[in-house]
Amino acid sequence: MAGPSERSTSEPPDQWLPLPEAAAQLGIAENALRSRIKRRTIRTRKDNRGRLMVCLSGPVDRTEDRVRTWIDPGSDHTTGPDQEPRSAPMPGPEMVPRSLVDALVASHKEALERQDRHHQETVSLLLERVDSAECRAEQSTAALSDLVNRIMTMIPAPAPSWWERWFGVSRRSDIRGGQ
Repeated sequence: MAGPSERSTSEPPDQWLPLPEAAAQLGIAENALRSRIKRRTIRTRKDNRGRLMVCLSGPVDRTEDRVRTWIDPGSDHTTGPDQEPRSAPMPGPEMVPRSLVDALVASHKEALERQDRHHQETVSLLLERVDSAECRAEQSTAALSDLVNRIMTMIPAPAPSWWERWFGVSRRSDIRGGQ
């Protein structure tokens, strides 16, 4: 593949024009040319004054012996090394052997199955830990409740005030569970 400095003598030199002139010469709107520039299907550069210059000659995209023309880089008009433009589709991607595709699919399936087993093991371990933590929490709650009840039985009841004696109620009856 020849680089920009190794161009053969049969190829014309690059023709750089400002954006409006290039669009007029190509017979398309400036916005259409800007879209091609954005898609990088046509070469551009800035000149010394900062204007955008468009390259109208020379190939845009080389693929082996076929070269897209500068007339419409998005079209399927192609030229060979010494041929006139013709309407022919660009060659499609090379076919990958079926055995390679099957091997890749099998490899990915195995990896997904290993990952699935790992996730299932992780979930079961986490569920065991949650069950263990819940059991310990219930035991702690029961022990704490038992401790509170024992402490409440150790606290002596205050002497009833005159109105408690008169009406027969105790201030501690609510706290001690109705005793």
